[in-house]
Amino acid sequence: MSARILIVAEDLAMRESLDLFLTFEGYETFTCTRYSDIHNFIHNFTPNLILLHISNWRLRNRETLEHLKLSTYQKSVPIILVSDMDSNKERVLNHLIVTPFDEKKILDKIHVQLAKQGFVEG
Repeated sequence: MSARILIVAEDLAMRESLDLFLTFEGYETFTCTRYSDIHNFIHNFTPNLILLHISNWRLRNRETLEHLKLSTYQKSVPIILVSDMDSNKERVLNHLIVTPFDEKKILDKIHVQLAKQGFVEG
């Protein structure tokens, strides 16, 4: 059984490219287009990891991330933020991937989080 990754991205190109890439790498993926639907998708898809793409760091999007981090899902489902945020913040937020990113970097971060869960061998 492959790890299940929920890809949350309003941006169509980002959502499709992550979906195609991660499916090719052997992950089972599901995509969500609206931040307001995240909890329904988590409940129905039961992902092992969430990739949350926030391209525009507006207040509403920050609130979405904060709400997810405080939810009961965060205790069992790691969230990796993909954003065009200042790359200096990447040193502070260990679950941040700054765009543009290379494929190896995103796979390494996913693997580390899944290994912490015991889903894949470290």
